[in-house]
Amino acid sequence: MATKRQQGVKHSAVDHPAHYNVGQIEVIDAIEDWGLGFDLGNAVKYIVRAGRKSGDAWRKTSALEDLQKAEWYVHRAIQRLRYPGLTSKEAQAKERVLPRGRKPRRVADEDC
Repeated sequence: MATKRQQGVKHSAVDHPAHYNVGQIEVIDAIEDWGLGFDLGNAVKYIVRAGRKSGDAWRKTSALEDLQKAEWYVHRAIQRLRYPGLTSKEAQAKERVLPRGRKPRRVADEDC
């Protein structure tokens, strides 16, 4: 299946922006095809565009900001797995009340 990029669709700031079209597959097409959902989809989006949104191939400041956003979304996805049924705010509060230096229990593969 040809992607929108391969079909010759022109890039604009709103429709098919260049910073989301790095390779042969447009980011949104990959996110939808892989069924990543909101949190992981946003993480992938920010990783792909890291340092590219401002026009240069790689800009340190925008790259750092985009990677921090990706990290935030990955952490949110982890919280949803770690604390099923809780809202993001409830999960954050639960992590804040852990004793100092204690990390949440890692979930074993067989627990999922």
